[in-house]
Amino acid sequence: MNGQFDPITLDARYQLSLDAGGEQMRIDMILLDSDAYLQMSDLELPGLPPGTWLHVDESKIQPGSPFDVLSEDDPAGAEGFVNGVTTAEWTGDGTVAGELDMRKSPTIDEQTLEILGDGPALAPFTAVIDGEGRLVELVVDADRALPGLGEITSRYSNFGEPVNLTAPPADEVVPLPDELLGLLEA
Repeated sequence: MNGQFDPITLDARYQLSLDAGGEQMRIDMILLDSDAYLQMSDLELPGLPPGTWLHVDESKIQPGSPFDVLSEDDPAGAEGFVNGVTTAEWTGDGTVAGELDMRKSPTIDEQTLEILGDGPALAPFTAVIDGEGRLVELVVDADRALPGLGEITSRYSNFGEPVNLTAPPADEVVPLPDELLGLLEA
């Protein structure tokens, strides 16, 4: 995941790359005021050219949906991460290694919980803390808990720098078709 986030205005842009059944997929999301813009690579929709941005009122994105990437209470998802840590130890200058229980992820859905079963689903992680005590990198080997999920890497930087985001060009934006509103549900 890559992105920008303004903790004051809650404006954000996230780019997520993932492996979906052996195919790479990229999801780009811009949140500005009450507007959300989604662009998904390789998503073929009748009548829409590739690269089209889909617009939806942000209030229609339900908590727990795959597009609910921004929590007002915990925009970086740190609380969910901390709550899932089962072991952690300093391994070097500014580096922490341990395991976290994927079942405690704030974005986990019921279907994934069923796949995991009743016991903990432990995934090793490494976190890097900078000289000011800020998390600057987090790597989770989610593949161990959920084979096929792979490694998830998040990096954080440019703390305190202004975030200047704009909506996609109007001629590249269409309203999210009603038949896709289900994507926004948990």
